[in-house]
Amino acid sequence: FRRVLFRSSYMWMPPVGIIGDPNQQNITVQPSDTTLYVVTVVDANGCVNTDSVWVNVIGEYQVGLPTAFSPNGDGVNDTYAPLVIGVSANRSLIDFAIYNRYGQQIYISTDSNLGWDGTYKEKAQPIGTYVVVVRSQVFGEEVVDRESFQLVR
Repeated sequence: FRRVLFRSSYMWMPPVGIIGDPNQQNITVQPSDTTLYVVTVVDANGCVNTDSVWVNVIGEYQVGLPTAFSPNGDGVNDTYAPLVIGVSANRSLIDFAIYNRYGQQIYISTDSNLGWDGTYKEKAQPIGTYVVVVRSQVFGEEVVDRESFQLVR
């Protein structure tokens, strides 16, 4: 008596974005858009089962740095903060800091939703050029973006 071993079979769909063989248990994907992948498995007894997983593509990590802001209390552009796009577990903001024309750090935050209000030690800062330094972590490596901007009133 000879026993024939039957291995489970796998079929991943859609094949778009799959790197390698879509008939493997473990696959690697790199879709250009958010995609629902469905796997169909047939086991040694001929039983069929399916499961699925969404792969959410959030886009390239980008830091947008405004070139001016006006902290005058009118509700428009009253704070300065970088616009961070594409944040995920592998890409995140470490912090951003504002420096005056003398190189003195006058603001720092780890939250891009909390912008600088144009003050230092509760005193309104003068109209002029300031520098923002944004530190991010992208796939384990630190990335630094720098830009100057204008404070106008």
